[in-house]
Amino acid sequence: FFSCAFFGTMYTGSPYFPYTNSGVFDAPRPLSPIYASPYGSAPATVPSPEPGFYGYGQPLAQMPAAYGGHEFYPTYGQPQQNMYSTAAPWQTYAAPHSKEKIERGRNLERDQEPAPEVRGRAGIFSIISYLLSRRKEGDEHEELVGKGYERDAKLYLEEYEKYIQQVGIQLPSIDIAFKNMRFTVKDKKSGQEKVLLDNVSGVFEAGTMVAIMGPSGCGKTTVMDCISGKKTAKYTGEVRVNGRELDKKAFRDISSYVPQQDYGFAKSKVIEELRFASQMKGQDGFFASKRTEAQQRNQDFEVMLHAVGLMKVRDSFVGNQLVRGISGGQKRRLTLCKGLVTDPWVVFMDEPTSGLSSSDSEMVMKSCKLIAQYFGTTIITVIHQPRATLFNLFDHVMLMCEGRVAYNGPRADLERYFAGLGFRCPPSDNPADYYLDIITPGVEGAEPERILDAWAANKNAEVMQKVEASFRNEKGLASVEEQQQQLNASLMRPQKKRSFFFQWWMLQKRELLMLRRNIDETMVGIFNSAFLGFIIGALFLDIRNKTDSDGSGLAKETVNYQLSFVFIITLTAAMLSFEFVPMLINERVVFLNERAEGLYGTVPYMLTKMLTRLTLGAIMMVIITAISYFMGGFEVEHYAFFLLTVAASFAALDGTLAFISVMSPTHEVANALAGTFLTLCSLFNGFTSNSRSSPDWIIWIQYVSVAYYSFVAVAGELFETYTRYPWDCRVTQPTPELTQACADLDVGISQAYDLDADFKWPAVGILFAFAVAFWILAVVCQSVFVKLKK
Repeated sequence: FFSCAFFGTMYTGSPYFPYTNSGVFDAPRPLSPIYASPYGSAPATVPSPEPGFYGYGQPLAQMPAAYGGHEFYPTYGQPQQNMYSTAAPWQTYAAPHSKEKIERGRNLERDQEPAPEVRGRAGIFSIISYLLSRRKEGDEHEELVGKGYERDAKLYLEEYEKYIQQVGIQLPSIDIAFKNMRFTVKDKKSGQEKVLLDNVSGVFEAGTMVAIMGPSGCGKTTVMDCISGKKTAKYTGEVRVNGRELDKKAFRDISSYVPQQDYGFAKSKVIEELRFASQMKGQDGFFASKRTEAQQRNQDFEVMLHAVGLMKVRDSFVGNQLVRGISGGQKRRLTLCKGLVTDPWVVFMDEPTSGLSSSDSEMVMKSCKLIAQYFGTTIITVIHQPRATLFNLFDHVMLMCEGRVAYNGPRADLERYFAGLGFRCPPSDNPADYYLDIITPGVEGAEPERILDAWAANKNAEVMQKVEASFRNEKGLASVEEQQQQLNASLMRPQKKRSFFFQWWMLQKRELLMLRRNIDETMVGIFNSAFLGFIIGALFLDIRNKTDSDGSGLAKETVNYQLSFVFIITLTAAMLSFEFVPMLINERVVFLNERAEGLYGTVPYMLTKMLTRLTLGAIMMVIITAISYFMGGFEVEHYAFFLLTVAASFAALDGTLAFISVMSPTHEVANALAGTFLTLCSLFNGFTSNSRSSPDWIIWIQYVSVAYYSFVAVAGELFETYTRYPWDCRVTQPTPELTQACADLDVGISQAYDLDADFKWPAVGILFAFAVAFWILAVVCQSVFVKLKK
């Protein structure tokens, strides 16, 4: 619903244009489908209305009491000019209204239900959705017969602003003041302290568009990170919002941070990225049905995409180095849209125009300007060398050099201040380039030290007075929580906070969608399971039914091959989890940015990953075990326990690898650690090495080996009641053949491999305990250690 601001510069086909030829400001209302095409154009000729056609309407000041003091009648708009024109006027056609319909509109007040109790957060999206929802349900669209005229987009937004005020909605107002922000780092070589921010102070008032500028390495992004609460390294200073101390959690709910690095899933579509961000942090909507709400939301997305020139690629993949998708400049604009679509009151943008052409940059920043101007949103931008027309869009400029402030005040006073220092920008020069040049060390004619000292000596005290006044909240601005309550109370509908279950469900749906689009990767895992199952089964084909060549019916010659089968299949099946190692690392950038924006928490995200991995793992376990087990000729009655043990082994190893992935900064580190762990599991497995074959000082490692527990559990199940080889020669054997075998062998399987049949169920339990413990560790470490480092 920031779309209203985007309408102002980009979108000339507004279905909500509320201004008629007579000067009557009418309630915005969506068009019928035949008139809502964003590419439609005005007809060549339109019948002229009869005299007095607009007589049913009234000027804004004369409207009767309703809807907070004024009543509005619907008009209908038709796009006339190109969608992407940055200065296109608006063309509308007014439709006559029957007296009955007008009378019905005047009776809307009594049709309104009492406002229920409201809660949660709300913002500009909610405001405009609410205005659109207050139309009378069931109104039919009438034929467009009015005579068109043109109105400037700015006038449209000004009248919309009046409409919001007359309805009685108080727009949010957020002032941000910061004092003595200081940040230092230690030089690794010299060990000396390097100052990146040196007692920077200032006030950014509500509804202003702020440009933080300076040469590379001057501390632009650092100061913005400190103000926004995104800085993770230790710094000093104080930030207050409307005179109150900064509550990072509450501030995150009303703010948005557009990072310099673009992010998104390669096979996610542009419209899907916007929709996900809106649903996770945006509003529920204010319409009678979910279907209407979804339709309206999609329409708003399209308006925003039109505004930034992404409509043509709305259904294209984001893409990456391996997947063909949108261009780099389009990704930049998409990242900006994701920040705006979450309904922020304060927007922080780190070089939003990087990678954009001059025209695209101006298009995007003009839209942001309108948001700040008409809806009171504070927009703070780190920007590098904007063109002159773009630079003139900013209300406030903060110039920095070497961590200090060279100028911090209104853009309109910038030229006069520097002229007083003897620096006059030539008329032919871009002011942004000129002022950056004179504060950049090494540039010809630059005097950064003199400029910095002049500001500290002459102007810094004045800024500090403004900071102290803002800290005392001399304007009397309400707190963030109070403004949220006031705004929600105006919107007539409750706001629901995003629950844990909602976050998990939305993440799970996205995960399933990505699995479907990456079906080739999923099919590779399934194919590997079937292939390996077949190879192992063929290698030990019918091994269970092979007996000794002496005709005794025993399996003294083949029992070791059966145990080899147990060892190989349990270890191979568990190692299939290795293909999930890259999952958490590949998505780390997306996770970090989305979590930092408050779209979801760590626990629902990790739960989604765990359920997805274990579900795919269960499918692969069924395939590999069913093929290999029955090709080996093993009994059906033991298969359920065999499958359970192999699945537990997979879950335990998968949890361990998830923990390793979380703790690893890169793929290379994760692969190295995972390889070491799998090698240890392969060595200490209970079959090729156990307490009978290895010294006590090292064999204890088997008790932390997944392969050991899976081997002893399956071996106990398959051989405890086996009639072709003795299990334990220390007890009486059930058949003469086994008694003779004990006499010949002296030991049974349990003695040879230090096995205990009673330990098979505890072994399975330990495997599941490993899975739970390592997944919990992975969640904790993902929450505590995996963070955006700023």
